[in-house]
Amino acid sequence: MVDKRRILTAAFTLAVAFGTGYLMQNGGAVAARLSSTAETDSPLPKAPLAEAPKEAKFSLPDDISVPPLGNRQTQIHARRLAALDTGFEAPTLSDAQTPTPFDLACKPQLTISAAPSAMIDVYLSAPCDANARLKISHAALSFTDMTDAEGTYHVSVPAMERDAIVSVRFDGGREFVASALIPDLAGHMRSAIVWNGLEGLHIHALEYGADYGDAGDVWAEAARTPDAAANGSGGFLSVLGNSEVLNPELAEVYTFPADKTPRDGVVRLVVEAGITEDTCNRAISGRTIEIGSDGETREVALELNMPACDAAGGYLVLKNLLQDVKIAAN
Repeated sequence: MVDKRRILTAAFTLAVAFGTGYLMQNGGAVAARLSSTAETDSPLPKAPLAEAPKEAKFSLPDDISVPPLGNRQTQIHARRLAALDTGFEAPTLSDAQTPTPFDLACKPQLTISAAPSAMIDVYLSAPCDANARLKISHAALSFTDMTDAEGTYHVSVPAMERDAIVSVRFDGGREFVASALIPDLAGHMRSAIVWNGLEGLHIHALEYGADYGDAGDVWAEAARTPDAAANGSGGFLSVLGNSEVLNPELAEVYTFPADKTPRDGVVRLVVEAGITEDTCNRAISGRTIEIGSDGETREVALELNMPACDAAGGYLVLKNLLQDVKIAAN
């Protein structure tokens, strides 16, 4: 039976003998390697600190040229160089804004043109001002209205001047103005009433002796159209303004074609003021405007004190507020 203790003793003896022989042959190399490792691990001596350099001062040559600067970043860089080159002028930055396509699309456009029977066709396009309150003014005539759901507005206004100027003003102060020549104004006689407040005043033009309700009674509910004046069959009434807007201003204008009448006669002009719960016991202010056959314009201020509300349902008849129109056949 093999003795394990003897085998282990023999193996250990051989290992010791082998190690001793290796050191005897390579002892110098091992010693050198150990010496090198020791030198590397030892701390290095500190070098003396150098004196900190003083602040550098320099200047650019006088003939230096700076290329044109474009964007904001290069302009900022230019200001930094300006301290080094006293002859350099940095570009001026502007805060002005270029209108955007949205701004241009929103800008209202107002155009007016002459129409038959000395009328002015007014067209307004304001895509970003839907259902907006407007004040339309021409000469002494003015009234309030509003744009539709798409920001557009159209109205036919009786011309009060041959060189017609029409302005449209939005709440907030924006105003747009346009002009047009109305060559046939001289052939038309006009009588108008303008007032502040709710609907309640009406012109009745009783032509050639007509009475209320007759075919010759021209008023808001039988207003006719400008075609009546164009073909010489009689006058017409323009009802202007919108009583639904805030602080309304309303107007009515009666037009008679003096240059196309077939016979002599008189148009009796009567203003009626309806007494309602909205108008009773209130003061109505406004003005009357009249253009005679001579082309002269007459304007008179109006101040009307309405009766108490117990008279609601009745009317005030103002016969002398507007002058009758005298017609001479042509």
